[in-house]
Amino acid sequence: METLSLNRGGWFGGWQEWNTGFAVANGMCAMHHGRLRSAFREFVEKPLGAKMKLARSLSILLSAMVSTTAFAAADNFNRATLGANWVPLIGDSGHIANNKYTSDGAAYTKFTPAANDNQATVTIAVTRKDVGHYGGVYVGKASLKLRPAMSGKFEAVCFEPTVLSGLNTPGKCFTVSNQDITGFAKARVTLKTSGSTAYTDIDTNNDGVPEWSFSYDFGAVLGAGVGLLGNTNAVTQDNLKTSLAN
Repeated sequence: METLSLNRGGWFGGWQEWNTGFAVANGMCAMHHGRLRSAFREFVEKPLGAKMKLARSLSILLSAMVSTTAFAAADNFNRATLGANWVPLIGDSGHIANNKYTSDGAAYTKFTPAANDNQATVTIAVTRKDVGHYGGVYVGKASLKLRPAMSGKFEAVCFEPTVLSGLNTPGKCFTVSNQDITGFAKARVTLKTSGSTAYTDIDTNNDGVPEWSFSYDFGAVLGAGVGLLGNTNAVTQDNLKTSLAN
């Protein structure tokens, strides 16, 4: 029976090289953990002739994992301060409280690891009754603001140009009063830009299926770069993930 040498310098670079690569890939992308572990087990059990073909498949899988994570950034805010990855563009009141992002006054805070990303997903919640304020996320020159009401729920979802964008478009709001949405206290919100159009999905029960999807054409190329914004501590943002969307 043909066997696989696991000594350094043996076929496929040795066990230490493989184990190190496996651990790195596993840590980079947990969603592929099961697939990679299963493939490795299959690799060890196969005869030598089949190992070459499977090795190529494993290489493709690893390459896909690296390319996927190379364009992604994330922050769960589980610490005391924002740190160097966050740069205030307007105001300096953006901060962490109870392991969530929030602000006490006007704040636009740039997430520097996502400078080239054009999609962001974040959990946005209202913590108390409030009116006239907002919290949200921006991508490029487009912002999405969720506005709470005295019901203790968000009752408006608004596309607006960011303050520093230089765009004159008024934006557009989708509201409870117009029957575009129903009030909600928390949602997983995605904002994406493509050309001059911004798109949002709003998932209020975190099942991966949005209750509402809206878009708005700003009339100018929106670009990339992600950050959070707000002007009240009645709104919090958490578990931010960004990516380079198609």
